[in-house]
Amino acid sequence: MSGGYPGLLKAACHWWLACEEKPPLHAWADALLAEPSVQHRLQELWDGLTQEEQAVLSEVHKAQTQADTRAEILAGQHGHVLKRLAAQGLCRGVQTGWCINGELLEAYVAGAAGRSRGKIWLDETTGDVYQGQTRLEGLEPLERSVLTFLVQHPGVRHTKTDLSINAWPDELRQGVVFPTKVSTR
Repeated sequence: MSGGYPGLLKAACHWWLACEEKPPLHAWADALLAEPSVQHRLQELWDGLTQEEQAVLSEVHKAQTQADTRAEILAGQHGHVLKRLAAQGLCRGVQTGWCINGELLEAYVAGAAGRSRGKIWLDETTGDVYQGQTRLEGLEPLERSVLTFLVQHPGVRHTKTDLSINAWPDELRQGVVFPTKVSTR
């Protein structure tokens, strides 16, 4: 459950000793994730990673939980990062690809997926836009709309026309003639 990390193991042991009524074994992960000392140690682990390592660990989690067939692509594109993560004991190669060591770290990565330092992301429940863990305040409606569009359509090159049609409000687009065919020069 702790992935063998000394800090997490120590926090889990302290929880076990302090817990008067032990929950059933299947509920331990949830109980431990609610512990501030465990949360703190997981946050320290996460913050100690580079942005690239955080992103690759998130991809490992996606591939692991969705029985994703991208395992070979992931290993090919990010093999050097995966080796670093494996050397740190954060993940390991398995027959089907890669997996994260420890249920606690896996659950933490699931909650932190897409929220690495500096990465722009959208909280779907509130509609707030964040950069890393910082909520972006004071955005103009057009700025929020463009960022939301880009976050919802990542990894794609967008033209000015794409942005104008998909992110700009109708009142700003009135009277603008968009090209029907884009030059491929």
